[in-house]
Amino acid sequence: MEKLRDLIVEYNNQNDDNNKKIIRSRIILALVKSVREKDLLPILVDAVFNDGSTGYSYNVNCLTHHGTPQALADFNCHNDITHYKKYSVLGFEIGRLLREIEYAGDCGILQIFADDNNAFSLWEDDLERILYPEKRFSVLQADITDLPVDAVVNSANDNYTDSASGVNHEILKAAGSIVGEELLNAARESMNGCVTSAGNLPSRAIIHIKAPNAATFQDDPDTLYGTYQSIFEYAKDNDFHVLAIPSLGTGKKGIPNEAVANVAVNVAQKWLDSNPEYDLFVFFVTYSRDSYKTYMDVLIF
Repeated sequence: MEKLRDLIVEYNNQNDDNNKKIIRSRIILALVKSVREKDLLPILVDAVFNDGSTGYSYNVNCLTHHGTPQALADFNCHNDITHYKKYSVLGFEIGRLLREIEYAGDCGILQIFADDNNAFSLWEDDLERILYPEKRFSVLQADITDLPVDAVVNSANDNYTDSASGVNHEILKAAGSIVGEELLNAARESMNGCVTSAGNLPSRAIIHIKAPNAATFQDDPDTLYGTYQSIFEYAKDNDFHVLAIPSLGTGKKGIPNEAVANVAVNVAQKWLDSNPEYDLFVFFVTYSRDSYKTYMDVLIF
């Protein structure tokens, strides 16, 4: 619960919209972990009141945003919590709470309070990400070198050096010479991909992976599937939970952006379905608006 409080405070102190989305993903993953491991969804509620019956009702203000708070659950808390005590931590029975959330309708919202000055709202698409692992995707139009994720993915060239242009060049340039040195050493051990520190980037690490070119992809589409599959295996092996992935194989390698977006989302969804115990949030990062729209078209299914 302490981690969740810290994340909510960090979220509200952040001014960059993309960074707020990344912190939001960490909040979602903290709730996912709580749901899975404790069978409870801890919620910091803003009021507790005696409704005149044998139990007590808890209003999260508000589940609906048109002025009508909805009681989420009845819970006999006489020995557990002081009446009208604000910002108390409650653990609701997961089935009852999530059932109420699912029936809330299109305007469903849940507010979580960290302290008197910090609140965080979860909308229905966030709640779907808590309930269903295949929903833990998002698209950012951003500079991938600015994102404070666990790992950014670099579209490495064939000899693991700076390609002088494209996302590989931008990542290695921003990360600094120490990453270039690590990359050359790591490449001697693995020619298919490797992990290095992030150098000067705000991320924790960089996953370097080589994507096929257009001709190879056309002859064997599974090569690109394998590229994206490797990313998630590297993430799990290195305990990375929030990833930023560019469009691999586009640019100089010439694979159409729509084809890459379809492969990326398809592989990510299948991997999350196959690894439900692993907490992962994936950001597909694009630089252009057209590429952003392509990913959004793929994700809206």
